[in-house]
Amino acid sequence: MCISSAAYDFIWTKNFGVNISYLGFAYTKETKSQTSLFTVAFMLWFIALMNFVSISLLVTLEMVKLLQGYFIEQDWMLYDINKDI
Repeated sequence: MCISSAAYDFIWTKNFGVNISYLGFAYTKETKSQTSLFTVAFMLWFIALMNFVSISLLVTLEMVKLLQGYFIEQDWMLYDINKDI
C-alpha cells in the first residue's frame, strides 16, 4: 500500500508540482531529485499507514480466539466424566 500510494503521490507531484509540507519535509518537482521525491513520499505514507496493520491484526486475533473457544467448547473428547468438567 505504501509503494502504490507513494507512486501515485510521486506522479501527482511530478505533474502538478504541488508543494507538500509534512513533518518538516517540503518538496516540489524542481527542488528534489526523483529518487528523494519518491523516498519522502514512501516514508510519509509509511508513517500514515503504520497503524493500519496493528489494528487489523488485533481484530483478526480476537476473531481467531473466539472461533477457537467455540471449537474447544464443542469438542466432546475434552469432557471428563469422572470430574464432570
